[in-house]
Amino acid sequence: MKGFLFANFIFILLLFSFVFADKRLEYIFYYDYFKPKESYGNYKTYAIRYFDRISEKQTNFFELYFHNPPNNKEGNVFVTGVYKDWSERLFSYSSISFGTKADYLPKFRIDHEFFYKTGKNKELLLSIGAYYIRYYNKYQDFTFSYGIVYYSNGWNFTYKKLESNINPGSTRSYTDIYSLGLGFEKKYWLYLTYNYGNQSYISNFYSIPFRFDSKFSFYQLNYRTWIRNNKGIIVEYNKLNLKNSYYKNGFMVGVFYEF
Repeated sequence: MKGFLFANFIFILLLFSFVFADKRLEYIFYYDYFKPKESYGNYKTYAIRYFDRISEKQTNFFELYFHNPPNNKEGNVFVTGVYKDWSERLFSYSSISFGTKADYLPKFRIDHEFFYKTGKNKELLLSIGAYYIRYYNKYQDFTFSYGIVYYSNGWNFTYKKLESNINPGSTRSYTDIYSLGLGFEKKYWLYLTYNYGNQSYISNFYSIPFRFDSKFSFYQLNYRTWIRNNKGIIVEYNKLNLKNSYYKNGFMVGVFYEF
């Protein structure tokens, strides 16, 4: 079920989205190369992301993804959401997503996560959240998450745990996310991210329901640099290994404008 890629993709984006200009516009192209190629082929995605900081306490965002898989029909996903400060120490992330009709995309998805700043200089974030996904093929995914983010001068570290219950079959999956960020705002950011866990669900493709349970590992190197004060480029390489299923090498290139 390739949909879990999109599910984890949204959580990874959160790692790169805590600092905002008043407005930011991003154009991004993703290219994923799967093995075995005969079964999965190459996967292209185009994305537009827009962030609008409407006040000191609220940033709205809108995202549109155009998916172009080789063995499935093309599909689109629209995401809208908000980052909201509730106090000096508490803020939240909320979003809702809708996908066009395709088995690999969510029919709809709802995310919510709270972040609490603690420590003498508010350098430590504690997070707790959840998301719910309903797919067109009747699969449902409810995921609970918790984690920490530590900020220091020139670097930050994130750990996040995802625990999922997938129906039909009430199977359980988990993901551990580790991410190290290096850099400074308006100069560059380099993120090294490692995920591991398992993907588990009941497949109804066969005449007798079959439980699929496979471990996976995911590596990601994401680099964002400012060419001028208000614009820059983003590049990324990532690799996914879903044991006994497929490998994926992913590449991303994009540009961003702040105004």
